[in-house]
Amino acid sequence: MNLWNKILVAAVMSWAYSVTLGLLFAVVLSEDHSLRSLMLPGVVPVTLIGSTIVAIAITPLAIWSV
Repeated sequence: MNLWNKILVAAVMSWAYSVTLGLLFAVVLSEDHSLRSLMLPGVVPVTLIGSTIVAIAITPLAIWSV
């Protein structure tokens, strides 16, 4: 596997992991613990922005592990 493929795989893995954890965190913080809380305005965009920042931060570790 060449270096660019490793970087791409690591970036996709870390972003998917971060988005999943961000969405689960948003559901847990809601008062009724339901997936309907994701339909509130601003929840998904904030989760995507925050998850992208976290994914950029952990991508070097993911590259090392791939």
